[in-house]
Amino acid sequence: MPDIKLWYAPGACSLAAHILLHEVHAPFDVVEVSVARAAHLTDEFAQINPKKRVPVLSLNHEVITEVPAIATAIADLAPEQHLMGGTALDRVRVYEWMNWLSGTLHGQGFGGLWRPQRFSDDPEVFESIKAKGKKTISECFGFIESRLSGPYSTGDGFTAVDPYLLVFLSLGHRHRHRHAERLPELHELCAKARPAGLGRRRARRGRAQRSSTRRSGTPDRQRAAHHPTKHGECVVKIAIIGATGLVGSKLLSESLDRGHEVTAIVRNPERLPTHPKIRPAKGDVTSPAELASLVAGHDVVVSAFNPGTDERGAGTQSIIKAVKRSGVKRLLVVGGAGSLEIAPGKRLVDQPDFPAQWKDGALRTAAFLDQLRGETELDWAFVSPAAMLVPGERTGRYRVGRDQFMTDGDGESRISLEDYAVAMLDEIERPQHHRKRFAVAY
Repeated sequence: MPDIKLWYAPGACSLAAHILLHEVHAPFDVVEVSVARAAHLTDEFAQINPKKRVPVLSLNHEVITEVPAIATAIADLAPEQHLMGGTALDRVRVYEWMNWLSGTLHGQGFGGLWRPQRFSDDPEVFESIKAKGKKTISECFGFIESRLSGPYSTGDGFTAVDPYLLVFLSLGHRHRHRHAERLPELHELCAKARPAGLGRRRARRGRAQRSSTRRSGTPDRQRAAHHPTKHGECVVKIAIIGATGLVGSKLLSESLDRGHEVTAIVRNPERLPTHPKIRPAKGDVTSPAELASLVAGHDVVVSAFNPGTDERGAGTQSIIKAVKRSGVKRLLVVGGAGSLEIAPGKRLVDQPDFPAQWKDGALRTAAFLDQLRGETELDWAFVSPAAMLVPGERTGRYRVGRDQFMTDGDGESRISLEDYAVAMLDEIERPQHHRKRFAVAY
């Protein structure tokens, strides 16, 4: 048997390759690439795959990328199983399915929904791209359902298409797509695809490597520490500084609702709710050593600390020092709207009509952003809300911008605390902004 290694991200398209490797009873090593910590974007991973995408398969040290190609390579390890089709026509149909799923459903549908910046550099059109992505997903799910009439997608046996369809059904559930629940044929097929791969655990144990882009080698969906949440995402270990504050409490609730594990760092732990996934921690934001010990070992640190109360900047400087000292690379910061630009080079906070009672706090928050912009060690993101950030409804909808002040069709700049938390957790689960600020609003 050849030397096999799979680089994967839990819950992503690499699940299909993972299942196929189990199907062919191949011993293999696995290397987790943490998308939550942007490990796929590092220079180290780029040496493995310059495309900076997962999955990646190494077969006798030959690197193979793209799911259809990886599936072909795995199927050739056990040709008697006909994983790419049992007849010449079946093989054609398998590639027809695989290429369409990869290019249309994944690339155009979920790609447009998740990463509109791949299709345009203009943030103003991101929402329309997302809407088009959702429409494409719906159309694709409808097409898939119409084409399934038997126990398998192609021919009369299990093929590489079946676990690939499982991936997209999982993604549909994860993002609560309304059509995902109404696909009886696809659900029945995927019920067969899941145990076929995950019922046989034959990966070589004890040989998984570790580095800044790698995790321990227990196979996908079978790791104890990072199992899927109820929404399908991999569990993320999150440290929230200021978890009982106005914004921090919403971030805590959204994190727990998604099934993540949270260390809640606060001055008064007794104010925290009781929950099995909360680890209460009393901490002083001005003590870098203490803070570093509390956040060490997490996947991401979220600062919901209010810089507006930090007259001398001791708290913000301490947070940066602590996260660097802890070894955690990813830092997300609850920002403000004052530093957003109403025109090139003109910040909202600098305008004559900016409310005087909020100006000092807005300037201190802007200073925190300036500190981060000079930071090269951390993978940080500064998340600016709309001008009006108040309790309201969780709709799960928001627009994303960069440094520009955003208003809605009525000229209002607003977002609920609940939807701000959704945007923050979306960024944690699927990082898209690195060493930059981005804004969210309706």
